[in-house]
Amino acid sequence: MLNRWTIFLSIIALALLGWLYQLRNESAVSAGLIIESAQHSPSTPTYAGENLKSLVFDEKGDLQYEAKAKRVLHFDQTDTTDFQQPIIVLYTQADDKTLPSWRLTANDATLTKQHLLSLTQNVVITNLSPNAHFSLLKTVAAQVNLRSGDVISNRTVELFGPQWYSVGQGLHGNFKQKIATLINQVQTHYDVQPTL
Repeated sequence: MLNRWTIFLSIIALALLGWLYQLRNESAVSAGLIIESAQHSPSTPTYAGENLKSLVFDEKGDLQYEAKAKRVLHFDQTDTTDFQQPIIVLYTQADDKTLPSWRLTANDATLTKQHLLSLTQNVVITNLSPNAHFSLLKTVAAQVNLRSGDVISNRTVELFGPQWYSVGQGLHGNFKQKIATLINQVQTHYDVQPTL
């Protein structure tokens, strides 16, 4: 049984190998995109790519998430992958359909072997489900477990709903259960429209 991390890295590796093969056939290999040194320091990437897109499927073949990034760096020694300007779309299965459910964006992100995605700077999480209780979450840093759907942040978090806005310090939530709980210093503002 393949785990998502193996599939994710395999897709990236195959894309990079195909791209490298094409470049070598054209005699136009760009220096610095594939690092071929036998010994890498933890700060030296094993491979890098630009404008990459990969799809990650579960054991049943269902699409779990799509990852796009302006630049991707993988580090073998730490077994992490760094993304610049990532866009991650999480998918759910409903009525035999694969539907986009959440979109995660940030300036930077790091994915570990344990499927933990750390998003930093300008983190925006958008609920793509119709009639959602909340539609948008903003913070400067959040960590997402791509297996369980858990999301946490210990920073200031803003939540936006159809007619309300909340801000608080810290967040615990779960994408699969569609819940988000602000932890401390919570302030909520309502915009209730009068009925005529």
